[in-house]
Amino acid sequence: MIYTSFVDIPDNSYDLLMGDNPWLYTGSKTRFQAAGKHYKCMSVADQLAAFDYRRIMPKRSIALVWATGPKMHHAIQFIEGSGLHYRGIALVWVKTAADGHIINGQGGPPTTVKSTTEFLLVGSHKKTGRPLPIHDHGMAQVLLAPRGKEHSEKPAEAFYRMERLFGDVRRLELFARAERGGWDAFGNEVGKLEARP
Repeated sequence: MIYTSFVDIPDNSYDLLMGDNPWLYTGSKTRFQAAGKHYKCMSVADQLAAFDYRRIMPKRSIALVWATGPKMHHAIQFIEGSGLHYRGIALVWVKTAADGHIINGQGGPPTTVKSTTEFLLVGSHKKTGRPLPIHDHGMAQVLLAPRGKEHSEKPAEAFYRMERLFGDVRRLELFARAERGGWDAFGNEVGKLEARP
């Protein structure tokens, strides 16, 4: 199922959400790596007003939210502002070149070095305990994978790992740009990227 409006998503429908929220970055919007050049960005307050994650999550469910290092605090603010509890980091994506070596710094520097990692944060209704059963207790937290061709494109392996980790649950990708087998999709750019199995 593809949704282009958040209000069209049925209440309490999805056990596993994965969102690549459109964080608002400061600085030039004309450089290639600038998020604002590729899609409309939103402040945390605007996102909280527009996207009520809790409404589409049953009590035993998980929200996974992508964040870069400079926007980690925004992601946690969004999770907690949604009425969920911040529960840690599911994945650390270390970006590599095609030959597998870790890339050098890219993008605008925050306060120290340029980011070469992204983080998949976890939020849930539950403050303690497992929100969903774990199916693979040996899952690695670090993911070495190349950057995609499109800005902010996430590696397919991140989705496969979450499928193995949580099993056959109802899944929704938020702010999706490609359809994926086994996942419903929400976003105004679904279809921009090639569909994934």
